[in-house]
Amino acid sequence: KSLGGITGAALTEEGNQAVKLQEQQRQLLELRVKNAKDYARQLEDIYLDSEQSRIDAMEEGSKKTLDQMELNHEKELLAIDREKEELIQAKINAAKAEFEAEENVKAAKNPNYKKQTFDASGIILSDTENSLFDNKYKSALDRQAKERQAYYNAEKQAMNDYLAAYGTYLEKRNAIIAQSE
Repeated sequence: KSLGGITGAALTEEGNQAVKLQEQQRQLLELRVKNAKDYARQLEDIYLDSEQSRIDAMEEGSKKTLDQMELNHEKELLAIDREKEELIQAKINAAKAEFEAEENVKAAKNPNYKKQTFDASGIILSDTENSLFDNKYKSALDRQAKERQAYYNAEKQAMNDYLAAYGTYLEKRNAIIAQSE
């Protein structure tokens, strides 16, 4: 007497279809995440290009110099962030390739083995790697602050030189005092 339901080959076929569907959904999700990241990068690049065009169109002067310095600093920090993202992605790709190779070996040894799906959620940078990126970021910020301060000092010196040469008596006096400090 038949109790109904799916048995035998039909059950195996339905299970295989479910696994294939799950794999296709995972691939779709990965593609959407990749496309979103690519889109975000494209927007960042467009922003940086438009800022560069704006700065290029400016009249020469301190505003243009400062804006260019700020844009260069922003590009440098963005490059560090992208390098970090690329390292994480490389670690994920390596772990995924290793996982899939192991799954293929298990499936080859046992025809009834059901392949597992890869989960990248646990893949992160090590403390050492995070520390290296933090140091790189901090060094960039320190260098940027020094660069900005050097620019301001050069501007101040130029003004003092100008006042010492062309200013009123009081301006010349104050400029000479400021230069000797």
